[in-house]
Parts: sequence; C-alpha cells; structure tokens
Amino acid sequence: MISFIASFCYNFFYTFKSIVKIVLFLPTCKNQYMYRHCENNVAYILADGPSLTNDIGNHIQLLSKKDTFVMNQFVVSDLFLCLKPKYYVLVDPVYWIDTISDTEIDFVVALVDGLKNLVYWDMTLFIPIFALKAERIRLIKENAHINIIGYSSLSLNGFRFCRNYWYKKNTGMPSPQTVLNASIFLALNSGYKEINVLGADHTFIKQLSVGYDNLIYREDSHFYDKEKVEKVAIVDGVAKDWTIERWLITVSKMFRSHYILKDYAKHLGAKIYNLTSDTLLDVYERRKIEDSF
Repeated sequence: MISFIASFCYNFFYTFKSIVKIVLFLPTCKNQYMYRHCENNVAYILADGPSLTNDIGNHIQLLSKKDTFVMNQFVVSDLFLCLKPKYYVLVDPVYWIDTISDTEIDFVVALVDGLKNLVYWDMTLFIPIFALKAERIRLIKENAHINIIGYSSLSLNGFRFCRNYWYKKNTGMPSPQTVLNASIFLALNSGYKEINVLGADHTFIKQLSVGYDNLIYREDSHFYDKEKVEKVAIVDGVAKDWTIERWLITVSKMFRSHYILKDYAKHLGAKIYNLTSDTLLDVYERRKIEDSF
C-alpha cells in the first residue's frame, strides 16, 4: 500500500511538472516529427563507445545494408563512408551554440565540414527543433542529400498513459541525458520494431577518479579516437566543478531514461537489444551481433 501511494505521488508530481513544461515550451513542441510506420522493421544504433570497432569489425558489409543511426562525431571515423548511415542524431547544444571552447570548436567544425562535404547518399539529420535556425545547421543544409528534421527534446515523465501519448506525438521524450537515449527514442518513433544497440559501453563509473584538486576526472574515450585519451576534469560554464554526487545523479537519470524507453518500446510492440560486448547497460535484452542478422 505504501509503495502504491509513493508511486502514485511520484507519477502525479512528474505528470504535473511535465504539463507545466509543455505549456511553457509549447512553441518548441510544435515540431516536424511524429510517430510513423516503417517498411523496414530492423534498425541498428551505433553509439561511440570504444567497444564499437571490435564489435562490428567482421560485420561492416552486412551493416552497410541495414538502416543505421549514428551520432556525435561519427562522421570523422573511417566507418562513416563504409556504412553510409541513414540517420544522424545530435542532441548536445555544443553543435549550435556560440559560447564554446576552442577544443569544442575544432570538433564542431569537423562535424559540419564532414556532413556538408562527404554525404552523397540520402540521409536524415535529427536535431532539436529549437536548433533548426542555427548558423552551423544552415551550413549543413547546403548539402541537398541531407534532410534535416527537428524533434522535441523536452524531457517528460509521469503516468504511463500520459507519457506514452506525449512521446508518440513527439511533444517530448524520456530525459535525453545522452545522445543514445535520444537516438533510441527516435528509432522507436521512426516505426522500427527491432532496435539493435552497439557501442553502448556506458562505463562511466570505471572512468572516474578524483584528483588532488578534488575535481572529478574522466577518461572520455570513443571508438574513433586516434590517440590515447587523457583524463580531464569535468567542468562546465555554469558550475566550475562537479561533485561525485551530482555526477552519479546525472548518470542515474540516464539509466532511468533507458528503463522508460524499454517500457515505451513495449507499448509500441517493439524490442530493443543491447549487442555491446563491454557494457554496464543492463536494461535491454542481451545478444551478440552475429545473432542479429
């Protein structure tokens, strides 16, 4: 009885909070993207974890014939032209805001130049609706092969029937703590009934340490890194440093978002599989990549 009351109060609070968000951000919820049916039932989502290269090494030719979602800096990897992904997903504001560091400018320029100049096949680029008019996105639009679609990245939660209705209308999504969360959601709303996830290492905890300056250091490595990645302090422009508590709460929200995505997939009659060999993501059913073809 106590757990039921606690669950009801939790869902009531977040449903009310989500309604307030929808009212406040209504213009950003009027987007181009809603749930649709898809002729092809199977999709592959390639996240950028270090395990990706080894996991798909012997299956690149097969993957090149599948509908694939990629993200972030995938365009700088050799796999980009091999796989010719059908979808590209961005969620990090660094790709369209002006106030970024010199290091961030370098990889944003690499992404814009890569998408603008390398894509010669039909590809859909998903970005949050409010970023559609950004200057860097305008440059990417110069490539006629890329169809840019806006989606609502508003984080919504609450009673299951409410959130499933909002998600299918793309009024919002489960918290997009990482671009993988957003990519899985967009794959579901693209109508895919079987979604295979690779490169979802999510080994955030393994990569953390605290320095003598009491800052949290993280080795943020990716499959496309050419050199060994050194640990750097986790800082941002708002809070000069993160506490380990704050960081782990953020990671917890990310895992919670995956559980909601799994529930939403069930609502749509879809199934999500985690094919990543080295992973801390225990939400989805596990299987090996060779079993997915």
